[in-house]
Amino acid sequence: MRHKDAQTKVRVGLLYGVASLLGRIAHADGRIDPREVQLSCLIIGEIAEAIGLNMNESEIKTLVESAFQSDEGVDIMLQLCREDENFRAAMIRYGWRIAAKDGHISPEEVRVLFSVAELMNASPVEIQTLSLPYYRLDSADEDERRRAAASTLGVSKDANANEIKAAYRTLAQKYHPDRHVTAPPELRELAAERFAAIHNAYETLMAKSTTPQLYGLVAEIGELSTVGTGDMVYCFLCSTKCRLPPVEHHSTARCPKCQALLLFEQKTAELLKSCRG
Repeated sequence: MRHKDAQTKVRVGLLYGVASLLGRIAHADGRIDPREVQLSCLIIGEIAEAIGLNMNESEIKTLVESAFQSDEGVDIMLQLCREDENFRAAMIRYGWRIAAKDGHISPEEVRVLFSVAELMNASPVEIQTLSLPYYRLDSADEDERRRAAASTLGVSKDANANEIKAAYRTLAQKYHPDRHVTAPPELRELAAERFAAIHNAYETLMAKSTTPQLYGLVAEIGELSTVGTGDMVYCFLCSTKCRLPPVEHHSTARCPKCQALLLFEQKTAELLKSCRG
């Protein structure tokens, strides 16, 4: 009986360490999304079942919520990841899934994910390979620039041309240097800086997207092809069949089951397809 109790304690400790590590990633952007908690509970439930630990949903949720507020067990988890490359790979994938669950992987989450992977002794090639299905590195900088520009103008990143122009006109009129010629020098300087930022934001949002052609794994036939709104594709990782959103959202379309991106540039798509076996 004591032997079983000791085994149970070790297994619960393992789950707590996993949840703590997931919590560190979820906290990276300064907020906890309920979807991240929900996915963490699902992951912990899957691991519990795999290691023969019987836990109900309430017990799992209590463990996750407690672990999210603690770093207890993280060091042990990192050491386990250093010793077992398969376990390390699984934990890195779990981390990317948590970061992607709210629909946007923030720069802060990326920094934490890469930092944690390095602490696990993952090689640069391993880190890059494991991030590939979840994080579109080439478009990340552009996406952040557009988000920052949209924030400057007070519009959505996906605002249409008319919305962008209207916001620009309103702010440009307010901060145009000609409207502040009689203001004190420091206020004139602030207005000029603000006007320049507004103009740069407008130019950024009005510029045509440089997103490359994306390819998906077309459902039923399982072949790579360019795709359109409403087309059905398979997820490259878990093979879930997914319906694509409007074309303007293709670059951020994700599998609802495993959070992997659904569409990739041709060379990346060919590589991921070849890894399916």
